[in-house]
Amino acid sequence: MKIGISQIVYYEFDSHPLSVGDVRRLWELLAILKRSAKAYVYQTTEEPSAGIELRCGDVEAYNRLFYDSSGSFWGGFDCLKSSSSSNGLVDAEFGFGCKQSSRWKGVDTLPDSSLYFSESLLNEVGWRDIASVFKNHFELADSANALSGFIDVGSADHLFSGMVFESIVLPKMPLYRWVEQARWVTTGKHKFNRLRGLYWGNYFSSKTIAALDTVCNGDFLNSYKSQARYADGESNGIIWELRNGIFVSISLSPLDCEPGKPIDLSTQNNLVWLVEKLLLADLM
Repeated sequence: MKIGISQIVYYEFDSHPLSVGDVRRLWELLAILKRSAKAYVYQTTEEPSAGIELRCGDVEAYNRLFYDSSGSFWGGFDCLKSSSSSNGLVDAEFGFGCKQSSRWKGVDTLPDSSLYFSESLLNEVGWRDIASVFKNHFELADSANALSGFIDVGSADHLFSGMVFESIVLPKMPLYRWVEQARWVTTGKHKFNRLRGLYWGNYFSSKTIAALDTVCNGDFLNSYKSQARYADGESNGIIWELRNGIFVSISLSPLDCEPGKPIDLSTQNNLVWLVEKLLLADLM
């Protein structure tokens, strides 16, 4: 079974979350991948570039793609092993994208930015370096007033390089993904008051944290720090405190929760604790 790790962040309707300069910072970090990607990028309503190939992390090549270094970034990059669209999404090694507000089944969807890595690429590069890329993406998103975000791990044919979380209709999505997407999209334009779900890793905005504080004796952050610990006091989850929000995970690596792998007791406890708090705060 092919496994993938997908990160996605949602933003306010009609926002322009990431600039060319923001993504340049992220692009530079991707030199760790030691491979080339194809660029499909644009700054206005024009058609995206037609699959220009460039080495990951090559800043000079990146700069040549844009006429306005301070303008908005739209489109993205990918490393696909297959030319077939459906197989390519399943076989993708890496992908990054930033998309505008769109429509799903006739309903408005939020702008988003996303990252995807295959398990084989994660094993090749190492979780520590991949985690630093994910963290940088969350830092950029947090500065752009992101509404929510997460990191999910799953079989590649249940993630389609992360597109199951976006405004693209994919008939091959498994049933539970259809249900998840329909519930999320059809809650209306105030959907950001609730979260799409709970995943291995979760970014909570300041607004979400304020709601969680009300069910955690006024302090969600320290409550979760106390929860996500082994008996010896060592942390068993990741916590990134950002300028406006917080990222928390239910274990130390997404591969702890890959399909077919038993979920250990500490991860179970962290997951259930978070679900209970999110439900109490009316966030799910």
